[in-house]
Amino acid sequence: MARFQQYDYIINRRSTNGYQGFYGLGWHGQMLTRLDSAFNRDVSVKDGQEYTAIIDQSDSFPSELKEIRQASLDINADLGLLVLNGKIASARKNAAEFMPVLEAIKQIGSDIANIFNASVKSLQEVTVMSSHLNNAGFLASLAVDIMDRNLYERANDCRWWALTSAFRRNLAKSDLSDADTSEISEILSYINTLYTVYTNLYLYDTQGEILAVSSPQQLGSVGMRVDESSGFRSAMVNADSQSYSVSSFTPTALYNDRHTYIYNAAITDLTDTSKVLGGIGIVFDSEPQLAVMLSEVLPKEPDGSIMQNSFAVFTDRKGMILSVANHFLYRVGEKLPIDDTYFKLKNGQTSSMLIKHSGENYVLGIAASKGYREYKTKDNYQNDVIAFVFIPI
Repeated sequence: MARFQQYDYIINRRSTNGYQGFYGLGWHGQMLTRLDSAFNRDVSVKDGQEYTAIIDQSDSFPSELKEIRQASLDINADLGLLVLNGKIASARKNAAEFMPVLEAIKQIGSDIANIFNASVKSLQEVTVMSSHLNNAGFLASLAVDIMDRNLYERANDCRWWALTSAFRRNLAKSDLSDADTSEISEILSYINTLYTVYTNLYLYDTQGEILAVSSPQQLGSVGMRVDESSGFRSAMVNADSQSYSVSSFTPTALYNDRHTYIYNAAITDLTDTSKVLGGIGIVFDSEPQLAVMLSEVLPKEPDGSIMQNSFAVFTDRKGMILSVANHFLYRVGEKLPIDDTYFKLKNGQTSSMLIKHSGENYVLGIAASKGYREYKTKDNYQNDVIAFVFIPI
């Protein structure tokens, strides 16, 4: 705890856990929370909502608080028996004057028990339940922010590589020689070795015919026309170097018939930049990449392993699963079995609540994507993604 600008603050300082093996430059994150507001009741813990049963069943709440509440109930029960015995004794002795005293003792005992019960319940909800709810919402927001920022770079990559002079020079030729194709393929392969988040990079002409690929496993696709669902057609109608197009998240032969995104950008003539010569398509390796994003935000045990029975999911607005981490029954392309109201969260909005899912109690954090910089905010690309983080309780 420290005092800063005339206020007392609780300070929480953490080093990075890294991301995919990258630990940055040794920076630390530090959060300051004003002491006078640190323990305020969270608005997401709704008044009147009954958590007692869940709290009693859960291992996530301090056992000492449960013991205090139970002890107060036991003491009050014993006091009630003593008062009852006192009433019986008074009746036998015909000492009615003791009855008001006994009633007062009973009322005081009841009041004390209620105070203990309310205090313990408030401590559990404020210090633990609020923490769980805030944490779940934060983790969901973090997951979808990581996704937006990651895919923002994918949009940048395709636009940047479309400006490669060798691509533009070769595609301007009426016929590509073997040497031309070889040069393009070598450049694509070199790029792909540096950017392992892609399974394949390919160049195509204005009709969508694939001219060269980066992956040896995709050589069979050279000479074939890319599917309309790849998003190439939209790239061909816009010569602006700031423009790009993205496929829907659908299965494609370019990703072994699995779901993924393909990013496209137009390749234009070196001298006449308004003339589109073809395009570049980059196949995002969505299966492991999205799963890692989700796994990174899931709560961890002291040994660094993912908390047992916790899981996280990316979906679209219709509830279709884009990726899932730490759950082995849900599949990409299927609908997440949860009420449709959860998919109506506004862009940039975060929420958390207690739910019962598949017969188990969870703290659920939800967050809807809001984009990053101009990505999905000012570039006319709309692709709402919702992150769900389920933490057992």
